[in-house]
Amino acid sequence: MNRGQIQAVRMGVTERREREKQNRREEILETARELFYSRGYEKTRMVDIAERLELSKGTVYLYFKSKEELAYEVLLAALDLMGALLLQVEESRGSERVLDRLRSIALGYVTFFQEHYREFHLVQVLEGALYERLNDPDRAPEFYGRLNRIRNLVTEAIRRGLDDGSLRGDLQPELSAATYMITVDGFMRQLVARSHFIRHTTGHSREALIEEIFRVLTYSLQGAGGGS
Repeated sequence: MNRGQIQAVRMGVTERREREKQNRREEILETARELFYSRGYEKTRMVDIAERLELSKGTVYLYFKSKEELAYEVLLAALDLMGALLLQVEESRGSERVLDRLRSIALGYVTFFQEHYREFHLVQVLEGALYERLNDPDRAPEFYGRLNRIRNLVTEAIRRGLDDGSLRGDLQPELSAATYMITVDGFMRQLVARSHFIRHTTGHSREALIEEIFRVLTYSLQGAGGGS
């Protein structure tokens, strides 16, 4: 075997080991998702994750230095999924009226809730569990970066609506975008947390309530040129 062949073999071994490490990391993340979802953050231990995968606890710690670090990565992955879904919806409907575009972005959030409920639930659970870390932007720059990318989709749509007159002229793009997303997010969380109570006290289906919140939000943003 010549020098080139030896080098090729070494590169192949290195690449295989990297793939194996990446696969193991993904297995740990997926198991953490399952246990955080089924048991909650507090009742899930690193040893539980290790035992589920038939690994030593030390092996899990080679990939993630703490349960908080592991949970943070799970949270970021869920936000990546949500952001990709919203971006896909926004890009596919770029030629729509601004109000329809805003509604589509919000409906993308609803789709995330309906089609990826586990990840939707994990965002709620882990934001609470990691509150101390997430409350400090210096300790969670990736988290804030993802939130900003999602909010920027709404901000840009509002700016466009101000330019073409379809939205109220007194709106402040950044503030209005934050308010819009907080309203949609809060509504969906309440709908999940109190779905049985809300259905029986209002007499309306979840679908009807979702449609109505979008109608109310759209009306609150609409300007004199709202039909454009």
